[in-house]
Amino acid sequence: MTGPGQDKRIFNAFVLAQIPKAEVSMTYQVVLTHTDEGYSVNCPALPGCWSEGQTEEEALENIKDAIQMYLEVIADNIKGSDIREVQVA
Repeated sequence: MTGPGQDKRIFNAFVLAQIPKAEVSMTYQVVLTHTDEGYSVNCPALPGCWSEGQTEEEALENIKDAIQMYLEVIADNIKGSDIREVQVA
């Protein structure tokens, strides 16, 4: 089951895979949690997308890489699919 905005995020991931990376910039909210080992960070808009780091800065850099890889996998998984975009108020 997809939640509000899930279809648009999947479509955006597909579009991102088709455009050279230098031309696209998107903003995602992430949740940063201090742990005994350092910092854990996840992106609620992308279920299962998480990373960690020894410092806050390292964790935030690592989640950027995790988000890019996550979107690349989604784009690969939906290649050849009938992609639509819907707007939710």
